[in-house]
Amino acid sequence: MNIDSNLILADNVRRLMEAGGETQAKVAKRAGLSQRNVGNVVTYGKTHETSPTVRTVDGLAAAFGVPAWMLFIQDVPLEVLTGQRLNQVIQDYIAVPEQGRTNIERVANAEVRYAGLPAGGLAAKAG
Repeated sequence: MNIDSNLILADNVRRLMEAGGETQAKVAKRAGLSQRNVGNVVTYGKTHETSPTVRTVDGLAAAFGVPAWMLFIQDVPLEVLTGQRLNQVIQDYIAVPEQGRTNIERVANAEVRYAGLPAGGLAAKAG
């Protein structure tokens, strides 16, 4: 499976902009970037294939108040992307010992089954 992370980033930034009714100029100002940098991210794959720098991704993440890594999650619901719960779950997962991680995974797998999704959740459903 060959996934272009830049397309995922572009989609998530576009969705965040639309949800907030924001323009490229407004986001650029908050991110400390040029409008062109923001435009290059949201139009990636349509008019060009220039990958953004880490500085650009970090600026966008700061502008939207999310960790940079979350901008690269494919098909993430907007409420998950804009909320803090996923980041907290990840931080908790990292902080606990191996048995705790096993328990978190067991609960997550049970919730996926309860929701009627295939093993692997949305990633398996999309694939």
